[in-house]
Amino acid sequence: MSKAKQNNFLTNSSTFSESHFLKSKLLKPILESYNKLIAIYKSTFVDQMNFVRFIPNNGNKYYLFITDKSNVTNDRSNYKIMYFFPENCETQNDFFIETELNHFEKGSFLLEGYIYNQTTDEPTFLVTDLLYYKSQILDCDYTLRLKMCFDLIRTGIYHINCFLNINIHPTFKCHLNLDPHSPLLSVFKNNFLFAKEINSIEYVQERCITTKTRKSEIKEFQNNISKKRVEKTKYSDTYKVFNLETGDAEGILYIKTLDDSKSMRELTRNHDSIIIECRFNKQFSKWSGVVSGLTGL
Repeated sequence: MSKAKQNNFLTNSSTFSESHFLKSKLLKPILESYNKLIAIYKSTFVDQMNFVRFIPNNGNKYYLFITDKSNVTNDRSNYKIMYFFPENCETQNDFFIETELNHFEKGSFLLEGYIYNQTTDEPTFLVTDLLYYKSQILDCDYTLRLKMCFDLIRTGIYHINCFLNINIHPTFKCHLNLDPHSPLLSVFKNNFLFAKEINSIEYVQERCITTKTRKSEIKEFQNNISKKRVEKTKYSDTYKVFNLETGDAEGILYIKTLDDSKSMRELTRNHDSIIIECRFNKQFSKWSGVVSGLTGL
């Protein structure tokens, strides 16, 4: 490692006392406040939200807590402690980085994202959200939080010498009637550096803190036949498809022929929602209905 890089990167470890203080005294109250606020918003506004973004990912979600070292050691150090901890603590490990970020803002920050290339010498952390900024939980639209993420990346954590790259994760806007498993996903996987790792999709809601998320395994959309809940819309021949187990929206039903259209109209004549066996159409990246095995709801 060159001398210049050594000046910006001190260690990837932390003493027991520093670690314990950071987790119990600094991070724990933030996480408790955030989870409490999520619970309040979910119980109040969840039915009013529509998905507006989706994030194809590898399922390796990590959180990054950044704080001044002086908050932990009570000294006047100008260094930052960057604590990475996984969503799934049973299969992934946490780790610390102590670094000098001269132009980074003072205070504490909590970011969310995914780690790629983790088993190599140069892993990459791609940020998807900013949950805590300095002294408060961020209760604002996802678009604004994402802009703040860009600003933070530009102020000094874009690259931490040769140990870890940090950047913004690609996200895609989608409307209520736009299937997020459209050719957009194929284009993304053909251009994304870590495309071979992609196995999940995270859906994000726009308004306030209610963005917190639903996941779907991409492999599920490759099955030939699966039972789905199909719901009428105000538009003719337009039906929403939902996963029976998770309740996740899975796009718009593919209506191929006039006979298919007539069959769906008849089946939903007296029902707003039905359960139907569907076959995944790889060409159009949509589910299409199978006539047998229907239940009105």
